[in-house]
Amino acid sequence: MPAWAEHDLRYARLGDARLNRRLICLVAAVAAQPTASVPQACGSRAATKGAYRFWRSERVTPDAIRAAHDHATVERVRAHPLILVIQDTTELNVTHHPATHGLGLLDNASQRGLKVHSALAVSSDGVPLGFIHQAVWTRNPDEIGKRHRRRQRATTDKESQRWLTALAATQQAVPPDVTVITVADREADSSDLVAAPRRPGDHRLIRATHHRRVTHEARYLWQAIRCSPVCGYVTIPVQRVHDRLPRQATITVRTTPLTILPPRHHRQRASLSPRSVHVILAEAEQPPPGVPPICWLLLTTLPVTTLAEALPCIRWYQYRWVVERYHDVLNSGCRLEDLQLEHAARIQRALAT
Repeated sequence: MPAWAEHDLRYARLGDARLNRRLICLVAAVAAQPTASVPQACGSRAATKGAYRFWRSERVTPDAIRAAHDHATVERVRAHPLILVIQDTTELNVTHHPATHGLGLLDNASQRGLKVHSALAVSSDGVPLGFIHQAVWTRNPDEIGKRHRRRQRATTDKESQRWLTALAATQQAVPPDVTVITVADREADSSDLVAAPRRPGDHRLIRATHHRRVTHEARYLWQAIRCSPVCGYVTIPVQRVHDRLPRQATITVRTTPLTILPPRHHRQRASLSPRSVHVILAEAEQPPPGVPPICWLLLTTLPVTTLAEALPCIRWYQYRWVVERYHDVLNSGCRLEDLQLEHAARIQRALAT
């Protein structure tokens, strides 16, 4: 039994010592051969039957499986004065297993599967420390058509609540003496997340997508940041994307403090107050031919007034690829979508494992 598996899952509390042991054995087996099928990874008929029995067991909940890992993650977090918690959403497409029950709609309404939202703790140097939180859910087919009424619905009634739920889990789990920066892409750009209460040492770094109104003579966010002078240039590494190879890109950096006004159509606009943030625009003005230019508009609660203060934020935003890579590994590496399990609850146990 690998020592790392026993150490990382030493807090497993599944209600039975045999179940705790099965979890450790199963995690060790699939980690040793993540691309193998379950029978290949388990190595014997008895171990394979044990794996499927474990994922069928209603005595085992996905949250209980994750709790052991989450506890170990927090212990690793304590060794760092500053961490990033990167949030991202993916989906598990199980449409090709029509016999599987309990699935929900995906972004493509003709497909079925599970939605997964992960909050991954990462060191300030980009080293993964483990998960703080992970939520899995299925979309109800009866929810089709509600999107056009999203402005009238409470956040708790929308999927965007997942960002706030993960934020609350982060604030509860991370020790107060550790500075934590929540990092997220454009999908997380919401007034609720920007305005959510912050404890000391709690910050946000979110890529903007909305053309927000600001208290600036330019009136709107994009125009206001472009009015700001260039504070410097920097060359950054760009990760491989699909068929585009890794490369170096020289970007122009602008930064300025701005106050964002509440959105006109927010259902609770009267209770929202303007929010002061620092804005960073990182932009490649001369990209290679045929390559989309880098253009990152970042909102942060961190104080950023100089190039030296902006550069860590740009580097931390680039670490988003760590959680995206994890989601890719689930499907293309661990082949989670290929598991022929009979119910969504069993897929959830396999995902947690």
